Amino acid sequence: MKPEDMNFIRFGSREKPYKKLGVAPKAQLLNLAVRAGLPVPNGIVILDGVWARLQEWGVMAVDGEDVHVTNGAFLLEVMALHQLKRSVVVLRAFSEQGSEGPQHSGLPVAPDDPERLIRTLIATWQSGAEQTTRRDMIVMEYVAAKRKGHVQLGIGDSADSATIIDWSTEQTTTIALPQLSRWQRPTAAQPVARRLQQLLRGVRRSFGRKHIARIEWVDDGKVCWLVRLDHADAPE
Repeated sequence: MKPEDMNFIRFGSREKPYKKLGVAPKAQLLNLAVRAGLPVPNGIVILDGVWARLQEWGVMAVDGEDVHVTNGAFLLEVMALHQLKRSVVVLRAFSEQGSEGPQHSGLPVAPDDPERLIRTLIATWQSGAEQTTRRDMIVMEYVAAKRKGHVQLGIGDSADSATIIDWSTEQTTTIALPQLSRWQRPTAAQPVARRLQQLLRGVRRSFGRKHIARIEWVDDGKVCWLVRLDHADAPE
């Protein structure tokens, strides 16, 4: 199948479809992270072109801000979302959004609620209606996290600046995390900070020490999951 005829790309796929279609770097980087073996929740990228095809097939009609879906089951099947076994979040990966997305901030949609999933997909797609470029989206398995946050990676040998947010209380702590050498064991006192150090070490192993400026993560008490990466030259 030609890349331009594809409706979705699973995380871990080869890079050519992403680059040929012009999919936003944030989705490309997560795909590369999966291929490198980093802990990223299972996910797919819903490609922008599928919406035009759905309208051509008569599955949905768009009239300004109103969207009418005639066959929701087929819509989900076309996007490979018809046999979900876990809750998911729908995240923007638009090509004009700058640094505000995608983020692991969407509310989870249960696998037994297809109507809500369809509404969420359409609302996310419509949120970029005024853009003239691509409106790809990420559908990612939901992580029942205890903590979340982001890290500004240190330049050179300087420490990384990590923000840790308690999921239930929203209490925020910012700490300095020393960079680990390639095979060095974590040095932080808190278990979550040690897992985060391991994740950051993996990011540097996979992408080099100069290419990634910032990451977002969630931690479920066992694994620190990577949910976003930003290039060092990403727009603010």
